[in-house]
Amino acid sequence: MNAYWYSTQWGFKPRLNEVKASGGCHRFSEEIYRAKLDKIWAQIRQGAFDLVFLQSCLDY
Repeated sequence: MNAYWYSTQWGFKPRLNEVKASGGCHRFSEEIYRAKLDKIWAQIRQGAFDLVFLQSCLDY
């Protein structure tokens, strides 16, 4: 098993394209972007999208 599998199994998100910010404004927008991603990942871990996925599977 590789590190990606372990990270997804335990709910950690791999940061494949991590950007090193040098400017203040760019860094601030990157933090907002990451905060939004963290919120989405938290919803996924809690199963918020499972019902939507299940419903789309049942439609077929």
